[in-house]
Amino acid sequence: MVKLSRFTYRSFEGGLTHIVNHGISCMALRHASWGWGMTKRVLIDAALVVKNVVVLRQAILDAFEEDDTISLDLADEQPVDLCGLQLIESARRQARAVGKTLVLERPATEFRPVLDAAGFLTDATADDLQFWLHQGPAQ
Repeated sequence: MVKLSRFTYRSFEGGLTHIVNHGISCMALRHASWGWGMTKRVLIDAALVVKNVVVLRQAILDAFEEDDTISLDLADEQPVDLCGLQLIESARRQARAVGKTLVLERPATEFRPVLDAAGFLTDATADDLQFWLHQGPAQ
């Protein structure tokens, strides 16, 4: 276990990393994907809200250091605000810009009211609908 400032990083067998910061928890698990390469699965069981964005951002950045494809597993029934959605969308756009891939493990249907209110689904492209709601062609 390594302690860096207010973060604690623990390494476990199988490439599992648990990041804890003031009760915020993200788990990153590396697993094989079908086809070429590896996919890093990042379980986000913290609220996707402004106070957690720094830790969540770092978990996503760390995952992209290890693999080219990241799958975000968002916990069910967690709070979300505009900052949380912006973080995911920014990570998605940055990943695309540098030739990497960010996907959601399952549709973000629970976030639909916030996605609608924030305008994420206004004039959404097929890629947007596929990313957020898994509607349309496969990711």
